Amino acid sequence: MRELMRQYQEGKNREVIEKVLKLVETDLKEFRYKGEAPKEIDGLFFIAYRIRAFMLNNCLKWTKAKNLTEKSFRADDYNELQGYIEGLYENSHFCELNEYGKPEVFYSEFDADSVEYDEYDFNFAEIRQNNFTSIRNNFDEVASIFPYSYVRVIELTRKFEDLRIESEEFQTLYKEVKSEHLPMFIEALEIGLQKVDLSRTDKEIVKFVNKVMLTQFIKMLRNKTGEVRIYDTQTKKDIFVKPKFGVNAGVLLIGKSSQSVEKFERHLTKKQYAFITEVLAVVEEDLKSENVQAFKWNKDGSPKVNKSYLAGKVGKSEANFKQTLKRVEKAIHENWNK
Repeated sequence: MRELMRQYQEGKNREVIEKVLKLVETDLKEFRYKGEAPKEIDGLFFIAYRIRAFMLNNCLKWTKAKNLTEKSFRADDYNELQGYIEGLYENSHFCELNEYGKPEVFYSEFDADSVEYDEYDFNFAEIRQNNFTSIRNNFDEVASIFPYSYVRVIELTRKFEDLRIESEEFQTLYKEVKSEHLPMFIEALEIGLQKVDLSRTDKEIVKFVNKVMLTQFIKMLRNKTGEVRIYDTQTKKDIFVKPKFGVNAGVLLIGKSSQSVEKFERHLTKKQYAFITEVLAVVEEDLKSENVQAFKWNKDGSPKVNKSYLAGKVGKSEANFKQTLKRVEKAIHENWNK
């Protein structure tokens, strides 16, 4: 791995990328490791695993969303099955309960890929991929947990067999996702390979390349879809939203339609009217051109005024801009019904 990366950094060949792409086509779950990688396992497996896992998870999210929205009866059945699966998890040895009898880690937060399973376990890693074989294979355990509805549980697992990764429908979707995502992953991988310090340990190299690659891929994907990243103060996490530009510039800036502003010229000084006219023109142009950088964004995708940006556009300090805008807004609101 290290030598192939060095050759790539020196511009000699792209063999390291070709090897990763070949590994992406392999089912890599069996090669996952905790701590140091086994000597016989090349670190490139875990770079390929990150790419493959991301694409598979996207497909799984899409199929889940489809079943929750496409047909109400199927959505109800899918939610019912998920409820039973949570029950199986909470009754398994993977789930520790707190003093109140609640899971320390809820099923939605459980890292199903981080644990090892035997034939008597509910394999939640496979279940997350809509492979319910381990549920049916442990029929007696299901019956003991759900003595009055175990037949229904098995019935539901068979009903959603079409969601398995091995199904024709899923494989068709995966090919579509791969054709869209893989070129961006290759470009992102190239950036990670160029930046990595090859004097580090194998584990550090893989961790660094994966982090850079995924960060760059997300940026490319968001740019392609037009989404923007914002910080959610409630969850304290970054989220991505689709910007909405269909708003009146005046409503956005001062809470009143820009088409009505000219009626208030007599209530403003010449400098104030010239100011608000210029600012509205900037906002209208940015909305029309869908300039994402010109605004701040709400969680629903609606824009917020970026006063620092606007101050620079009209040649004022941010403090002066805010003060002038506040006075204009007050004059217009006070005389709105006159």
